[in-house]
Amino acid sequence: MRRPGTLLLAACVAAGTGCAASSYTDAAESLQTRNPHAALEYVGLALQADRNYDRAHDLASVKILILIAREHEAKVQAMAAAGNFEEAVADCDRVVASAALVRTLPGAEYQIYHEDHRAELAGKAAEKFYQLGHKHRAEGNPREAALAFRRALGFRREYKDARALCDEAVQAAKVRMFVRADTRGDDPNATRAVADGIPRAARERGLQFLEFVTDAERASAFCVVRTETATFHDTDWQAEHGSNEVWVTRRDPNTGQTLVDPATGKALQEKKTGQWTRFTRKVSYQARYAFQVDARGGGQAPTGSAGRAVEDAAVYATWHGAQEAVPDEIRSLPNTPRQLKGRQAMATEAAAAAIDELAHQLFLAYEK
Repeated sequence: MRRPGTLLLAACVAAGTGCAASSYTDAAESLQTRNPHAALEYVGLALQADRNYDRAHDLASVKILILIAREHEAKVQAMAAAGNFEEAVADCDRVVASAALVRTLPGAEYQIYHEDHRAELAGKAAEKFYQLGHKHRAEGNPREAALAFRRALGFRREYKDARALCDEAVQAAKVRMFVRADTRGDDPNATRAVADGIPRAARERGLQFLEFVTDAERASAFCVVRTETATFHDTDWQAEHGSNEVWVTRRDPNTGQTLVDPATGKALQEKKTGQWTRFTRKVSYQARYAFQVDARGGGQAPTGSAGRAVEDAAVYATWHGAQEAVPDEIRSLPNTPRQLKGRQAMATEAAAAAIDELAHQLFLAYEK
């Protein structure tokens, strides 16, 4: 339920339920002619704050409910005259929603007159789309026929023979597609993985007019998947050398006590050095996959493509000399190299990441 003006009402609500009921009723009065359904929601809020608030009861029974009934009657008459029975049913449902709200209002028993027309209008809407389905069927457009018969069933669940006609039209409209991989490009195994994955990912979206077949003889369309581009780059291990010198306090190797210069009484210092080599390596793989549909009989021939990139990187370091002279960030690194992903593994990963997008593009071409 929408509650515009909540901030303006906050102080008033805090002052007491009567004040809140008054504020909500004011909002209802300001909206009643422009949007009586929204005004009724405000009346509901007012009566939640104070179930005995007379001004809210009077506004609902004397004005708002009458406005809703008159507005609904006028709309339905105009829509029915124009043959827009489905829109008239939708307006009935809006009144039904407001009627449900009315039944929850405390302190009164209100009713909205709405039931009589809806069943009649739903029947007329079902007949409208039933006849539209027959028209598309006669014109040799089974897809549109299926959609029309389905809309008829949306208004009447078992309308005449619409269900059987819808099923028949769906079967006639279906594209039976055979998917194969064009392995002449780079990384043929990845291309095969994309071709194998597209049907599975597309089926997960729920297919009506597209069916994937494994027998090419049954196919009415052929989807060819290929890898348009594929590049693999390896920087190899890159070495970066470093060294450092630090002065540290000398200590007795046995006791660990600071050694002092007898002549000056100051702690003795010594210079220590450390050297290191930091190794870095990065591998990357980029690929773009595409499909092209070839339809028998001049049907749809959609195309699609999707690009994906995969990267992997590693770093390690070796060092020698005094530990104190080697930076913490170097000493915290591994001291042996890690095996990075190879081209084949990255190609498979990129292919898997592209499958869903390609399947979605194919889905949109045939199901939307």
